[in-house]
Amino acid sequence: MARRQEAEQSLRKITAGFIEKLTPVLFAPISIQQFPDDADELKSVVVKALDDLAPGKERIGDFSIDDVNVQWTSFKLSGQEKETEPSISEREKYEGMVKDATSDIVVLYAHGDSSGGNLVLSLLALLRHIRDHNNGRVQFQGQLIDVPLPAGIATLSPHCDHTMSFVDIAPSWSAAGLPPMFFACGQEKLTDEAHYLSRRAAKAGTKVQFSQYDVLPHNFTVYFPKLSHSIHVLHRWGSFCREVVQNPSGLKSERIRYAADDVKFQGAELDLLVSLDEMDRKSKMQEKVAKRNPWTGPAETGLL
Repeated sequence: MARRQEAEQSLRKITAGFIEKLTPVLFAPISIQQFPDDADELKSVVVKALDDLAPGKERIGDFSIDDVNVQWTSFKLSGQEKETEPSISEREKYEGMVKDATSDIVVLYAHGDSSGGNLVLSLLALLRHIRDHNNGRVQFQGQLIDVPLPAGIATLSPHCDHTMSFVDIAPSWSAAGLPPMFFACGQEKLTDEAHYLSRRAAKAGTKVQFSQYDVLPHNFTVYFPKLSHSIHVLHRWGSFCREVVQNPSGLKSERIRYAADDVKFQGAELDLLVSLDEMDRKSKMQEKVAKRNPWTGPAETGLL
């Protein structure tokens, strides 16, 4: 309990500091009520996708569908340093964001850095399953709502392989028909699986931009935000997000490797580093899956 309280206090301190530093940023949290009948329908859609995509006989336990809780975030064009948050309603905040918007781009963040990348890839698989098996629609608030694929997805040091053996354990997962994808990583343990997944997507016809930064560790932009390499990758990330919305036909696939001493970021073409063939890859994954023990909760590891 003491460790949990200490972690919660630390998180509150970090959050308070984050808000203080980003006073020109406007936050508008909203909650959209979930209808009970719709929740049952959504559960069946998710369970069907898991059954179709899962490689084994595992079954997910019962779960609930909560209300949709999101937070819109935007820069205030007239924001000043150390400016306090305005005392207005969340709707007024949102309307202010729309008024100040200079682009049609909306970025959906799946937080968690490397694990957030895994969430993005998993969500993409679910969305495409809905497109393929539910006419691209789900029931929400009594109406059939179209669920499009995003214009593109962007990940940083994505954790693609939860078996820690190699990429994606679901053999039914296909990379065909996906939107453009952006990958960036350091020279780290997760690099090979990101290489493999990006190659698999490119081979299926998806436009892929892949950047590797030599010597740098996992999530280097988080640990070294002022490093020129961190600034560079975030600029590339932003450029990708703009281009997939504003000029998707002009987007080009590329695989670039930046050497540690490449201070001008000229880059060089990245060769394929992954040498395992398809059968070896699947064999390693199946072997690792067979040895995995189920996680029984936070008390086992001391995590929150």
